[in-house]
Order: sequence, then C-alpha cells, then structure tokens
Amino acid sequence: MEGDQSRMLSGDEIDEALSRLSASRMSYLEEILRLNIRSLMRMSSMEETEREDTETLRESIENIRKSTKAFKEATAAILRKKVTIDGDHHDESLCSICIEDMAIGTVVVQLSCSHKFHKNCIAEWLKRKLTCPFCRFELSIK
Repeated sequence: MEGDQSRMLSGDEIDEALSRLSASRMSYLEEILRLNIRSLMRMSSMEETEREDTETLRESIENIRKSTKAFKEATAAILRKKVTIDGDHHDESLCSICIEDMAIGTVVVQLSCSHKFHKNCIAEWLKRKLTCPFCRFELSIK
C-alpha cells in the first residue's frame, strides 16, 4: 500500500462531504419542487381558463338559441301580415323574388315597407336575411 495514496477520511470530513451532498441534493429537490409547483399553477390556471371558456361557450349557445327563437318568431309575425292583391294595385303585383305575376285575388305577404311577395318566396328569403329583398329595408325582430 505504499504506492497507494488513499487514506481514511475522518468523521468530520465524512460529515462535511455528506452535508455538501445533502445541500446539493436539497437544492436539486427544491428546484424540482419549484418546477412542480409552477406546473401545477399553470395546470390550475388552464383549468380555470377552460372553465371560463366553457361557461362563455354555454352563454353563447344560449344567446344563439334565444336569437334564433326571436328570429323565427319575427319571421312568423312578418309572414302573418297578408293582403289580397286587388285590381287597384295590380300594376305593382310582381313578386321581385321569383319575378312572377301575383294574380288578382292572390293572398301575399306585405312587409312593413309595403312591398308584397309570395308567401313561400319571402319565407325562403327571410331564412337568410331580415331585410326587404326589394328595397333592403331592415325588418324588425321585436
């Protein structure tokens, strides 16, 4: 063992080495803990954002349902405003949607702007827009 330079460590040296190892390990464990806490906070934040997004989506769907219902009700109310084509206004009796004549005695829908259309023609139009197809007057959905 003469060429061997190994020596026995004293108790104090072992304690010091262990404390350095422990401090290094503690620092490592603290860093892992910090990273885990950050990760959990991000996940919690993402879950909260997800909950908020879900609630916003639910509210949007409900608003769409309400507006769709209001739109359907408005369309139905518009379609109930019927008049019969008479001889006095027969010169204005062309449906500007289908470009066909509305014969005298034909029951048609009259919009609030006074333009008249075949019921089926205006019903299809109103599925897309709440305006008069002739003058673009905006029809009320109240």
